[in-house]
Amino acid sequence: MTTPHPHVTPYLTGGIPGGPATTARPVPRPTPDWAPPPVLRAAPCALLCRHTGPGLASVRLVGGPERLLDGAGGACATGDTDRTDRTDRTGRAGAPGGLGWELEALGAAVRTSPGLLALDLPGENLRAALDTLAHAAAAPPLPGGRPAAPGERGDAATARHRLLTALCGESHVGALVVVTGEGDAVNGHDLAGYATALGLCEPPLPPPPPRFPPTPARVHVRRDGSAPVRLAVGYGVPGHSRTVEWAALTVAARVLGGGLAARLNRLLREEKGVTYGFTCTLEPVNGAGVLLVEGTVRAEAAQAALGDVLSVLREPASGGISAAECAAAVRAELAGAWTRYETAAALADELASLAAEGLGPEQLVRHRQAVRGLDAATVSAVLTRELGRSEPTVIAAGGGTLAGLTTA
Repeated sequence: MTTPHPHVTPYLTGGIPGGPATTARPVPRPTPDWAPPPVLRAAPCALLCRHTGPGLASVRLVGGPERLLDGAGGACATGDTDRTDRTDRTGRAGAPGGLGWELEALGAAVRTSPGLLALDLPGENLRAALDTLAHAAAAPPLPGGRPAAPGERGDAATARHRLLTALCGESHVGALVVVTGEGDAVNGHDLAGYATALGLCEPPLPPPPPRFPPTPARVHVRRDGSAPVRLAVGYGVPGHSRTVEWAALTVAARVLGGGLAARLNRLLREEKGVTYGFTCTLEPVNGAGVLLVEGTVRAEAAQAALGDVLSVLREPASGGISAAECAAAVRAELAGAWTRYETAAALADELASLAAEGLGPEQLVRHRQAVRGLDAATVSAVLTRELGRSEPTVIAAGGGTLAGLTTA
């Protein structure tokens, strides 16, 4: 017999009087409010969180020694599937025996982005992975330049990485975040020692106010023979520390591109049929935020699609966001926390983005309180104000020709 979902009540109907009932359909119960799990501050800049779930662990190194980000990224973040040749442009970390190779040998999925090293791995290998990072931090730096930028071999990753780097640069705040599944692979004392070994023994200073470039980048990364074009359009916006603005922009992102019924997809997918889908997300990067629109279109439709994207982003300045759109987005944001933070990796990402701004895990609760108090007028006003501060940065990767973009 199938066990029902804990938040679904079986609806019993039909059947012969006095006989067994038949299950027709489930009736959902109200979703209980989500609360973040307890987080232990093991050191001034080291967080440990026990996450109920499978025996997986997640590590996030925010800032920290630059060579660790280089060493792991050169081997693992290029999208290369050939495990027999890990050499990157400099012949450094990608070679067998390098940092990225050692981490992958422990079963770690490695991801790098500006100022962040992310590891997701089996919980029983957590201590070995932290030992590997500490050993690499203590070793003298190897000669040579920076390795290939993460995502350089894929259009989607290239567009995203270049846009985030162009807007937000590199992180200077150091923090170590570890979220584990069930188990006790490390404790607070162990984590404090690892933080010291990684050079994260001093309390992290809050990042300086973000300074977005006065002339936003507009770049087309040409791919010969590549028909689709990946578009990434981003606006620099305030970070988590501006609680109300961050909450309003989170809701606005859902209205603009949070699903197939969102504004971008109603126009570009349903009406014009030029894409399988566009997304609009709010990305935390190095103490600031980026309202990021992404999608793939045919090369011949890229120019018109870019104009349509910019037009949709300007719509709230004239017509605003409706009360129905705002209410639906607020409900989705509050109810979706159960799935959004279901894994240790997702929770680690969120805690790491807060740590990059010098904020603690209590900001998760503040954010939900701010979202709950939003109305359409506030969301429209914040979105109009923040998007009106500057022109967007546009990165396109793929074939074709786009006017107004510099070819790279």
